[in-house]
Amino acid sequence: MFSCTAKDIMIKDVITVETDTPIHEAMELVA
Repeated sequence: MFSCTAKDIMIKDVITVETDTPIHEAMELVA
């Protein structure tokens, strides 16, 4: 559930905001 969601959020975040990536940082911390 988290794996799929995390991937979807990461991709969405990168596509939506390439400059502001709060989720990206969180994902890196979690990963």
